[in-house]
Amino acid sequence: SLYVARIDPVHQYEFTAISLAFAAQCLLIAVATGTAVGVNALLSRALGERKPEMANTIAENGVFLALVGYLLFLLFGIFGADMFISAQTSDPTIKQYGVEYLRIVSMFSICLYGQLMLERLLRTELMPEEATNQPENLAVKLRQKLQKKEKGGDGNEK
Repeated sequence: SLYVARIDPVHQYEFTAISLAFAAQCLLIAVATGTAVGVNALLSRALGERKPEMANTIAENGVFLALVGYLLFLLFGIFGADMFISAQTSDPTIKQYGVEYLRIVSMFSICLYGQLMLERLLRTELMPEEATNQPENLAVKLRQKLQKKEKGGDGNEK
């Protein structure tokens, strides 16, 4: 973007508009990422505790939260983009480009929310067999190794 803005002074308006919308776009990304990571943590905990019903509920609520987050930013893009950009500039050209950009980003943020949430759900639920479904998972093995060291063993026995 900066490269294009330096080549042709006409594109300076577009670059400025994108820069003004960047704060809202960062907030959108932060909310989507934070929601997905939180759901991932809860889901991992439920699966680790062998509570599949709770894990299913968490996954369903996570998808619902992703849709709610998307709808909130969609509404912001439709109704609040103009006010957000107007608070930062009075130039009509920059304002027009900024509002258009922010609306496009808001409308297509469903892709971001969907990708982040579904990736976290798949990552959590499709972990290797030896890490999730076997009683001898890595945490148990590490704990046993540490206990052997405390008792005087070298911890290398199998």
